Amino acid sequence: MDNLAHALVGAALMRAVADRHVPRAASIGVVAANAPDWSELFIGLPGTRADFLVLHRGITHSLVGALVEVVGLTLLIGVGWRVVRWRLSRHGRAVAVPAWGWLAAGIGAAVLSHLYMDWQGSYGWRPFLPWSGTWYYLDWVAIADPFFWLVPLVALAWGAERHWAPLAAALAVGGTITVILVRARDVAATWVLVIYAVVCVVAVVGWIRYWFGPVGRQRVAALALLVLVVYAGAQAVVAGGRKREIRQRSTRASTPLPAMTGRYRVTCARRPSPAHWGRPPTVMLSVNSPASWRPTWTRAARRSTSGMRATRARAATDGRW
Repeated sequence: MDNLAHALVGAALMRAVADRHVPRAASIGVVAANAPDWSELFIGLPGTRADFLVLHRGITHSLVGALVEVVGLTLLIGVGWRVVRWRLSRHGRAVAVPAWGWLAAGIGAAVLSHLYMDWQGSYGWRPFLPWSGTWYYLDWVAIADPFFWLVPLVALAWGAERHWAPLAAALAVGGTITVILVRARDVAATWVLVIYAVVCVVAVVGWIRYWFGPVGRQRVAALALLVLVVYAGAQAVVAGGRKREIRQRSTRASTPLPAMTGRYRVTCARRPSPAHWGRPPTVMLSVNSPASWRPTWTRAARRSTSGMRATRARAATDGRW
């Protein structure tokens, strides 16, 4: 998913896991949740467009890479915090430092949230690099989903002090999200716009009436994550039904699939553009070679009001469009 979603979910997750034990938990969560992406700078990315397509979501998004990122960030933040405490203690100033266990648990949860959120999309990830380059995807949620921005943002705002600084930050991020969604209003599904407006109203009421605050910010962060879990589960149910429908239609399609050795895969390839939120996803029928993911010939079957219509087959280098 996009980095804004990773940052907001990571902040809420770090706060839900370790807020009482780790100072600045939300800020650390933002950094940790995006570690698989910014650590790609150490392997030469972004580089050229071709290099990025080959290496993105590579070793830094694998389980081995995640372990290195969790250990490295925990040591960097934990040691750095203790160095600062030592320097300030020489001037008579006390600084609270996080316990190693809670710091590692929070950072680990934030990093793993990045991998899971990428897994639940149509792009996928390669968890077993460097030993296996096989891609895995759940194909549930769009690469950019406004509710993965709005829900954790509301939770973070409700858990903040009623001060102009957190309010300004929430308004800046929320305003950016709103502008993006308004620009896509002509093609976004109506239910997306309605629910978004309702959540915004509830967010304002909750801020004004002080439903939560610093004392309850851990609980509201956990509640926001539960809402996202339910939302993603609903997306999974809908996507599963759509895939079954496509399989049934494909058996009656007039245009036959190419005769190739391999296995068929039905993919709800949700468009990464925010302009298609809530719209029926593009669904693809793929013929994948069992020996290698390269090359893979893909025949797209797009669902329209008149039914299925096949388009030309195109070659893909990574197992999908």
